[in-house]
Amino acid sequence: MSHIVQGKSSVEYRNREILIEALQHHGEVYENECLYIENGFSLSKTSERYEIVLASKINKRHRMGFNAKNGVYQAFQENYGAIGRWTQTVTTSIADLYVAIEYRNNLTEEGYDCKIEEQNGAFVLLAEEECY
Repeated sequence: MSHIVQGKSSVEYRNREILIEALQHHGEVYENECLYIENGFSLSKTSERYEIVLASKINKRHRMGFNAKNGVYQAFQENYGAIGRWTQTVTTSIADLYVAIEYRNNLTEEGYDCKIEEQNGAFVLLAEEECY
C-alpha cells in the first residue's frame, strides 16, 4: 500500500538555508507544496502541504517534503514504487551534502578557503588554509 512516511536520516536538519542548498543539488526546491503518492498505475497529490519540497530533476512528480518540528526539519516521502526507489537513493546523498556544507561554512569562518566536489557519488570537502 502506498503512503507517505517519515523519512529516516542520520543527520538532524536544523539549518533551513543549508538544507535548501543541499536539496538544490538534487532537483528543484519548492515551498508549501504537495507530494505525490502512487496508486497502482497512477499518481495522486497529497492533501497535506510541506514547508520545503524537493522535486527530482528527472521526474517532477518524484518528491520529498520537509516540515520543521522542534527546530529540526523532518523528511516525509513516498515509500512505494518508483518514487520510493528515488527517495531511498537520494536520502543518503542529501545527508552527506548537508554535512559537507555545514563543515564548509564552519571552516570558511575560521579562515579556510573551501570547496565541495562530487567524486564517484560522494561529496568531498577540500579546505586550504589561507596564508597571510
